[in-house]
Amino acid sequence: MLHLPADLETLLTHAGDCALVVGESGSILFATDPACRLLKYAPGALDGQIVESLMPERYRVAHISHRLRFTDERRMRPMGTGLPLVALCKDGSEVPVDISLNPVQRGLVTLTVVGIQVRESGSSLR
Repeated sequence: MLHLPADLETLLTHAGDCALVVGESGSILFATDPACRLLKYAPGALDGQIVESLMPERYRVAHISHRLRFTDERRMRPMGTGLPLVALCKDGSEVPVDISLNPVQRGLVTLTVVGIQVRESGSSLR
């Protein structure tokens, strides 16, 4: 398993934002404490899980193809513009979110920093 570079982990830890770092295979390499709290996981419990595990089952299969397409066309952008995105919490509850995707090149590997914001009613990350 690929490990998150220490400098990136330190930067994200101190930023205080809800964020995940996802590897090219879709595996979560790191989740910030605020992201773990939002999704109701213990710190470190998301490491190694596939990112689709944080989506309701009805979206998982389709998301795999979206993730693979993003791998071919990496650029910083919001995810699902105009779509009602939700994250699946450990307890099965769903929280409406806005997601930003930010590719970070580390040598031959590209990681994706996934920014997560709780969507306030009527707002969106567009």
